[in-house]
Amino acid sequence: MRFLIKILVLLLCLLILFVGVLFAINNTDKIALDFVFFKTFELSIGMWLVIAMAIGGVIGFLLNSVALIALKARLKRARKKSESADKELAVLRTATVKDPS
Repeated sequence: MRFLIKILVLLLCLLILFVGVLFAINNTDKIALDFVFFKTFELSIGMWLVIAMAIGGVIGFLLNSVALIALKARLKRARKKSESADKELAVLRTATVKDPS
C-alpha cells in the first residue's frame, strides 16, 4: 500500500512539474512588478511565479520548522512526565499496605 501511495505522489509531482513547464513555455511575456515603493526589473511571468513559489516554500519550511521544534519540546516534557509517573507507580506497587487496625 505504501508503495502505491509513493507511486501516486510521484505521478502527481510529475504532473505538476509538467503543467509548470507548459505554463512557463506559454507565458514568456516580460513584466516588472510594481510595488508601492519600488519597481522590480523585468522577468518572464513564469520566472516570477517560480520565484514566488520558492519564497513561499522557504517561508513554509521555516514556519513548519518552528512548529516542529515546539512539538518536539512538548513531546519531551510529556515523556519526562510519563517516566516520573511510571517510577511513582513502580514504587507504589512495591510498597506494603499497612493495616489500619
